[in-house]
Amino acid sequence: MKFFFKKYWFTLGLIFVFSFPLLDFTGFISGAGRFLKNNSGPDIVIVLIFLCSGLSLDAKEVKSGIKDFFPVVLSLFLIFVVSPFIAYIIVQLPLAFGIIAGLAVVSVMPTTLSSGVVMTAAAGGNKAQALLITVCASFIAVFTIPFSLKIILGKASVSGLMFDPFSLMLSIGLKVLLPLAIGYGLVVFFKKIRNYLKLIQVLSQLFILVIVWISASAAENIFLTDMKNIIIVLLTVFIFHLLLTGAGWLFVNLFKIGKARRESVIFMGGQKTLPLSLIVQVSVFPDLGLALAVCVMHHLVQLIYDSFIQARMSAAVQTKEFLHDSKEF
Repeated sequence: MKFFFKKYWFTLGLIFVFSFPLLDFTGFISGAGRFLKNNSGPDIVIVLIFLCSGLSLDAKEVKSGIKDFFPVVLSLFLIFVVSPFIAYIIVQLPLAFGIIAGLAVVSVMPTTLSSGVVMTAAAGGNKAQALLITVCASFIAVFTIPFSLKIILGKASVSGLMFDPFSLMLSIGLKVLLPLAIGYGLVVFFKKIRNYLKLIQVLSQLFILVIVWISASAAENIFLTDMKNIIIVLLTVFIFHLLLTGAGWLFVNLFKIGKARRESVIFMGGQKTLPLSLIVQVSVFPDLGLALAVCVMHHLVQLIYDSFIQARMSAAVQTKEFLHDSKEF
C-alpha cells in the first residue's frame, strides 16, 4: 500500500483536487481557489512550475541529445502537426463546445517534462533525447499555440470567444520561456542546485495540483452543470491519446527506429503538458468547465495508459537482459 501511494500520489492528487467542486460542501476551499484566480494566482503558480522545470534540466544531457536528431524531429512533427490534425478531425463531431475547446487546447500543447522523461528512461529509452525534445517543444510552442488553436477552432473561436494570438504568444513567452530560461541559467551557474533535484520535482508537481485546484474552483458552477458530459470527455481524450500514441508507433516502425531510440518518440511525442494547457484554458476559456475537464482528464488518461505501455517495455528490456546474462553464464 505504501509503495502504491508513493508511486501514484500525483495521480491520486489530481483526482482529489479536480473533485473539490463536488466535495467542498462549505464552499470555503472553492472560494479560496476563486480568490486566487481573481488575484493573479494562476500566473504566479505557472511561473513557479516552469522555473522548477528549468531547474530540473541537465545541460549536459540536453546537449548530448543532439547526437541523434532524427527521433527529435519526428517527435516534434507528432507534437505540432499530427496532434492538432487529429484534434481537428475529432472536433468536427457534434460535441459540446467546452469539449471542443478543451481538446483544441490539449492538442496544441508541447510535450510534458517530468513524466515523459521518466517513462522514456524507465522503458530503456534515451533520456537525453527526451530532455532535448522538451526544450525544443517548449520553445516552438510559444509561437505555434495561438495560431494552431485558432485554426482548430475555426469559426467557433470568433463567436464571442475572440482572442489576440500575439497577446497570447507574449503571455506564454513570459510565463513559460522566461522562467524556464532563468531556472536553466541558475543550474548552469549554481551546480549544487542539482543536489535538490528530487525536491524541485516534487515542488513542481505540488504546484500543478495547486493550479488544477484554482482552475476547478473557478469553473465550479459550470463544471457541476456539465457532469453528464464527463463520460463523453473521458471517451474523447482516450480516443485522442490512443490515436496520437498509435501514430507514434506507426512512425517508429515506418522509419525503422529501434529500441533505445523509439521510446522518446512514443512518450514525448504523445504526452502533453498540463500546466500550460491550464493557463491557456484560464486565459482564453475561463468559464468553460468542460474545457478544464478535458485538460485534466487527458493528463490522467495519458499517465495511466502510458504507465501501462512503459511497464510492458521495461519488462521486455529486463527479459532481454536476463536472457543475455543467462547465455553468458
